[in-house]
Amino acid sequence: METRIVFKISVARQLIKLGYRVIDLKPQKKKDGNLDFTRCYFVFEYQDGLDDDIKLLINK
Repeated sequence: METRIVFKISVARQLIKLGYRVIDLKPQKKKDGNLDFTRCYFVFEYQDGLDDDIKLLINK
């Protein structure tokens, strides 16, 4: 399964509103390798148009 990872919550929220599917949430890792549970990234299932929408939302 092909996926895309999004780090910015504002972009992830807009993608969800556009109907894209989140398949996993992962905590971010700190530089020392420990997990930072106050921040996460979103794993989206790849769908046609997802890359274009991500680029559009990042450049807003």
